[in-house]
Amino acid sequence: MTKSWSTLPLVLAIGGAFAAPGVAQEAPDTTEVVPLQPVVVNVLRTPFEVSAAPFAVAANTEAEVQLARPGLGMEEALGGIPGVQVDDRYNYALGDRISIRGFGARTPFGVRGVSVLVDGIPATLPDGTTNLNHVDLSFLRRVEVIRGPASSLYGNAAGGVIHFETETPPAVPLSEEVGFTAGSNGLLRFHSTTGGQSNGATYNLNVQRLTYDGYRTFQEAENVQVNGSFGTRAAGGDVRVVASFVDYDANNPGSLNADDFAEDPTQAAFINQQDQTGEEGRQGQVGASWRGALGLGQLELAGYGLTREISNPIPGTLIDIERVGGGLSALYRSSAEPAQTGFHWAFGVDGDLQSDDRLNFEINDGEPQTDPFISQDEQVISGAAFAQATLVPVEGLTALAGLRYDVTRFEATDRLTADNSGDRTMDAFSPSIGLTYEASDAISVYGNVATSFETPTATELANQPSGEGGFNEDLEPQTTVSFEAGVKGLLPGLVTYQLSLFRANVEDALIPFTLGDERTYFRNAGSAIHQGVEAGLTVAPFEGVRANVAYTYLDARFDDYLVDGESLGDNRIPGVNPHRLDGSVTYTAPIGVYATAEARYADTMPVNDVNTANASAYTVVDFRTGLEALDLGGLAIEPFVGVTNIFDEVYVTSPSLNHLFGRYYEPGPGRAFYAGAQLRINVD
Repeated sequence: MTKSWSTLPLVLAIGGAFAAPGVAQEAPDTTEVVPLQPVVVNVLRTPFEVSAAPFAVAANTEAEVQLARPGLGMEEALGGIPGVQVDDRYNYALGDRISIRGFGARTPFGVRGVSVLVDGIPATLPDGTTNLNHVDLSFLRRVEVIRGPASSLYGNAAGGVIHFETETPPAVPLSEEVGFTAGSNGLLRFHSTTGGQSNGATYNLNVQRLTYDGYRTFQEAENVQVNGSFGTRAAGGDVRVVASFVDYDANNPGSLNADDFAEDPTQAAFINQQDQTGEEGRQGQVGASWRGALGLGQLELAGYGLTREISNPIPGTLIDIERVGGGLSALYRSSAEPAQTGFHWAFGVDGDLQSDDRLNFEINDGEPQTDPFISQDEQVISGAAFAQATLVPVEGLTALAGLRYDVTRFEATDRLTADNSGDRTMDAFSPSIGLTYEASDAISVYGNVATSFETPTATELANQPSGEGGFNEDLEPQTTVSFEAGVKGLLPGLVTYQLSLFRANVEDALIPFTLGDERTYFRNAGSAIHQGVEAGLTVAPFEGVRANVAYTYLDARFDDYLVDGESLGDNRIPGVNPHRLDGSVTYTAPIGVYATAEARYADTMPVNDVNTANASAYTVVDFRTGLEALDLGGLAIEPFVGVTNIFDEVYVTSPSLNHLFGRYYEPGPGRAFYAGAQLRINVD
């Protein structure tokens, strides 16, 4: 079903070794040999050097996220991190599917099972819903990831946590950067970043407009994003305000069955064109934080608010949602640096609110009906208290323990049938504990036991197979207990490496399925097991040369799962690649020219619970090159070009799981070219 290209050996040749961006550093700017320095991550709430962290953590820097990238999807920001699977749909009506160790693979749109923050402000709502339309790839400078259960840190996160950090304002009063990218399939992207620092204040404003015709019929999209930040000193601490706005309109060509995929993967599903499926939406969000010294420690206060409106026609149904949400958090922690011996602590509270006004209309022969069949108000309120303690009894030995209690209340008020109104309350304690022993810079051994608590989202609860309003009373939260052990280290000047082994025992796993109306519904599997190995290495063997490879083996299977009396125990969980391998090599010449070759191999993936259909294995190879900042009398220019999917591989980029009519396959793009440039001027 896919074109056969024997390019897996090229992946191995490109990387030459296992690589982990979890210990990756900034790419060198010159051909000098630059020693790989330790990385400090903040996503664990307490700053940790990667070598001392008793969890699997990762960081991708600005060079990996932005350098000569087309800016089309989250694979560009998260690629090459072991354990992280990004199914870049290139479908802006659905968004990218992001899963960590197999958690999050269930989602038909957006992100589930992974908690996401942007500049410390939650992008994940209290029901576990995450939409990333407002995240501007051209404005990111760093991404940090926790792999594995993290409910004791952030709540409602089975797979882990992703923290996006936007650009730091340049240390000049005024800097202006403009960039543009044009490419195949009607890609046009323009962005402008204005920022600087003056009199103790910092500011940034980024505007991006992206249009994309797509490589399939009925795939056009347009996104306009505005992101900004302002920082200053106030009340003895640091104040930061961040804001974002997005306005988007995207068509959804839908998934294909095996015959249609083989005949022409660029076509759209007939029902999607007939019902004009897609999504049009707007979201605005503002967040503010204050951080300062108080007594024996440091206090952090944060709050945010958002509004979101979407019109989302799917096959047979038009969904209109108006949403408001917001939250407050407080964190108090000791001021000591993580490398110091002793006892360090942190504790705090989170509170979040989400309120949706939902209307669902039937679509008959492409025409939405005027009377809704679902009309209800949905409210989600969550609260949590958490504590974390770090003990360093002797140099080199670190213990980290956390405990969090979450309670989430869902309430639906049905405006059509009062009998369907109701509420659900879900709560859990989530403890975790981890231990690291740093024998030397070259070797650190760690292990942890962690738990997670993941509720169904409001949409998953509202989509009842009966078609009625209210919430599904049979759908329960998913819980996980995870065990992990690993080793990592830094070899002087040349190599960083990481190896992790893990097993996660899942109860009441949330599984998607479809019925005759093609809407996605959810049910619980009795239990499941996710276990595997993650390995990585970063090598800088010669002047100007850097190689990375990341490998993941993930055996995700149902343990206890009955569907219509049939046992599916020991079947693979759909939507998960058992093997994934990412490799890249970057060369930077003395004259400032750089070139990067990347390859990604994804193993055969089951697409239904009964394991009777699969998406075939594939390998995609990309190449990008450009020129580091060329000074033209105070104006810096950075031109670049690239080609994706060099060998024009035909592959499935994302599955539609358990589709009743076998429309499992969303095709990926063929060979595509792009070119662009960034121009920057600084005013002292």
